[in-house]
Amino acid sequence: MHLAKRFLITFSFLTLSGMMLISGAGSSLAEGGTITWAKPDEAQSLDPHTDFNGNTWKFFFPVYDTLVTTGETLDIQPGIAESWEQTSPTTYVFRLRENAAFSNGRPVVADDVVGSLNRVLDPATGSWWAGTLGSVSEIVAEGDHEVRIELEAPHTQLLAALAHVSTAIIPMEEYNAGTFDPTKELMGSGPFMVTEHLQDQSWTYRANPHYWGEGLPVADELKILIILDESARIAALRDGRADVGTFVNPDLPVLLQGDENITVVTQETASYYNLDVHALDEESPFYDIRVRQAMNLALDREEISRVALGGMGAVDYPLPRTFSSSKACADVPSYSGTRESRLEMARALMAEAGAEGVEIEMLTTSDLASLVLIAQVIKQQLSDIDMSVNIRQLGYAEWIDAVWVRGDFDLNVTWLTGYGDPAIVLGSWNPDKTGWNAHYFVSVPELNDKIAEAQSTPDGAERDSLFAEICTMIDDGANMLALVNKNNVIAYRNDLVEVKIHPAEGYEDELRYIEEFARIAP
Repeated sequence: MHLAKRFLITFSFLTLSGMMLISGAGSSLAEGGTITWAKPDEAQSLDPHTDFNGNTWKFFFPVYDTLVTTGETLDIQPGIAESWEQTSPTTYVFRLRENAAFSNGRPVVADDVVGSLNRVLDPATGSWWAGTLGSVSEIVAEGDHEVRIELEAPHTQLLAALAHVSTAIIPMEEYNAGTFDPTKELMGSGPFMVTEHLQDQSWTYRANPHYWGEGLPVADELKILIILDESARIAALRDGRADVGTFVNPDLPVLLQGDENITVVTQETASYYNLDVHALDEESPFYDIRVRQAMNLALDREEISRVALGGMGAVDYPLPRTFSSSKACADVPSYSGTRESRLEMARALMAEAGAEGVEIEMLTTSDLASLVLIAQVIKQQLSDIDMSVNIRQLGYAEWIDAVWVRGDFDLNVTWLTGYGDPAIVLGSWNPDKTGWNAHYFVSVPELNDKIAEAQSTPDGAERDSLFAEICTMIDDGANMLALVNKNNVIAYRNDLVEVKIHPAEGYEDELRYIEEFARIAP
């Protein structure tokens, strides 16, 4: 069961609710050809089972299949499994597509699914996603095209967890034989396969001739151009070097206004911008929970949306606003009352902690304009409680290393992917399970237990009540702060390509229908 989600698409300054956008309707389409996508960042690793960076996942999506996927409202849809059945509260049976094959031509069989999921669950793999799958007692192949998953206890979010690329189905026969290494190359049963990678320049994919989707992919080739500079990406779109571009600048619709051949789409997501707080460094002012709480109270999320994002975003919560259950977070202290009343409480906490005039450093990356704009607004807001902020902008790779490898920061402006189930999102507040934030996040046993309980509780009033308790505890700890929702901004050449854009996205797969993109005949 999945909660209904709001979604909207904005294009050419018009808003259409609940509709997928297709350009070039009525145009004749060319057979084959190349679709070129300009994006702002390079992959950080190649292993889908271990990488935790949403920007890196985008390189995996054209190559790998998962058992299930998500639909237009983030409901669960068939993936490599054409159907499934929950035969008991702890048993799921999946029927695999019999025509699915890896790009080397070998059919996908149940042993590939079993081996892939067991690799995710194996502690030696180091997959950050393993805990999201719950307590799995066994995964069994029932012949070549059926897989049974047995859980030790009910786990409401299992199907949503299986829709994530971190559970990608890899060719286990080749992996076990040592002829395929997922840390060094990509090989899956998706619509495309990688033929060339030029570091920090481009990726080239060719159509998988064995893909199970009838008549897909439409294009012969997909080329991804790595263009860090936003203005350079806009130029590539305008001069036709790129057919599609993805952006973070909230002013893009204004910048492209008047370009009749370019359509701008704002795709709603379950993701949001957030502020990481290093609470484990005894040298940091934020080691004192009172300073963290004061900082949280001082934030004005509406101003962040209005000033930093030009009103494109909206105030968001630890439980993303795309879930109806997000209302459970709306009444916690840092979101309640007037800002003046919150500032009064914040100043009292700063005085109690003896932290007036404290100086801190806030990290972000210069490669993502929206993060820099948010950091600047936060800096101004924190001056209202006599907190002096120095913003340090790093290159993307250096930023990843400083925050998620070394933990060298006080505050960090970033974003959190929303996923397909509310409890998966809240699982990010249990560093014992996630691992990626364990070096700066305080593990709170009571909070961890509540999150685990929510993960096994069916959707409904009891689960919503748990969410309310969890939101209160998250707000009190002030260790990772939701700010405003993060939409995807996609622009494309409507005179060159016909595209299909997913109306709502939870897993960073902004071009989810890439296999259906087609060139428009001259």
